[in-house]
Amino acid sequence: MNVLEEKATFFRSHYDSILMLPTVEEQNTMFKAVFDYIFYGMMPTLTDKPYLDAIFTSWKPVLDKSIELRRTASENGKKGGAPLGNKNACKEKTTDRLNENKLKEKKNKNKDMKNESEEGYENPLVSGRDEEESGKPSIDFEKVYAGNRNQCS
Repeated sequence: MNVLEEKATFFRSHYDSILMLPTVEEQNTMFKAVFDYIFYGMMPTLTDKPYLDAIFTSWKPVLDKSIELRRTASENGKKGGAPLGNKNACKEKTTDRLNENKLKEKKNKNKDMKNESEEGYENPLVSGRDEEESGKPSIDFEKVYAGNRNQCS
């Protein structure tokens, strides 16, 4: 037997389907059929059990696609990556530290934008004196209610 593939993708749904077959003999028949097809290119002869043949026939396009993708990936991997003139070869490799710095810069930029938009605005609900003493914002009742007294009179 000539080996076509050394590796293959076998989906969990296929495995679960095989385990649903009623007998261990049928399960072993399907495992052998699938792996003989993937690794050796041998089409199974399941004519004595048409339902097994139907299962395999429905899986064949998926198995073929997985074999094709595996071969393509293997061939592309042998090429050694992007050529030197290619933009992909020039990309910088990012590290966690670079990502952290970008995140910090973004937070600082957002903070600066927020500060700029609040410039000249005095929140009447916060008393600066109480906040300095306790470290927590508090309500300045004079600022809040001063405006209301003028409107009610």
